[in-house]
Amino acid sequence: MLSLVYKDFLIQKGGKSAVYMLLMPVLSAFAVSSGSDSIFIILPYIAAAYIYIVYANALDDKYQTDRAFAAMPVSRGELVAAKFISIGIYLLLFNIIRSVSIVVMSFFIAEIRIEDVFSADLLIQFIFFPAVYFSIYFPLYFSMGYHKSRWANYIAMIAVLGIYTIVMKLCPELTRKTPDSFQDAIGILTGLHRYIINTVMPVLSGLMLLAAFRFSLSRYRQREFI
Repeated sequence: MLSLVYKDFLIQKGGKSAVYMLLMPVLSAFAVSSGSDSIFIILPYIAAAYIYIVYANALDDKYQTDRAFAAMPVSRGELVAAKFISIGIYLLLFNIIRSVSIVVMSFFIAEIRIEDVFSADLLIQFIFFPAVYFSIYFPLYFSMGYHKSRWANYIAMIAVLGIYTIVMKLCPELTRKTPDSFQDAIGILTGLHRYIINTVMPVLSGLMLLAAFRFSLSRYRQREFI
């Protein structure tokens, strides 16, 4: 299992994806320093994850690793789980790089408030929106393969942007109140306390990923590699 996870990381260093993956956390940090809306902080996060996983999947397709693994004593469950685990580890590394970049910037940019950067709302969004993205992408990828599922990235990205935009626009239009975060907008619209929302969102993220994993595994087991 760990060797499968390591494989996705190892193949990144030979291409441009490694450069992009290092730049994206810094771009996210710059978005924080400029006081941008949280979606502009999260978008580089999603984009970096997209670059990472698509590059790994493209090389898997190029060298037909699915066929090679089909002839080896590696279960389909391990292959599917490795993809989920590797993207989780990568997103954790992204947040570490982003956090270090922000701390460094705070020495030069007085407007950066560390307590805002590491707020519960923002950290939970960093869990929720990638969960939405990969809960859409991975089931389609494991069902159809790399080439047939390339469009799935666009659907997943539209879903992330759509959820955020709809909630943030509906709130002021329906209530005439300006939310200060995605969770604040949901709270205003539903009347739920922010603590409840911040509890439900990670739980919902976990359920989405669990459902995506089970569906991905079920579909992947049905595929044949000749």
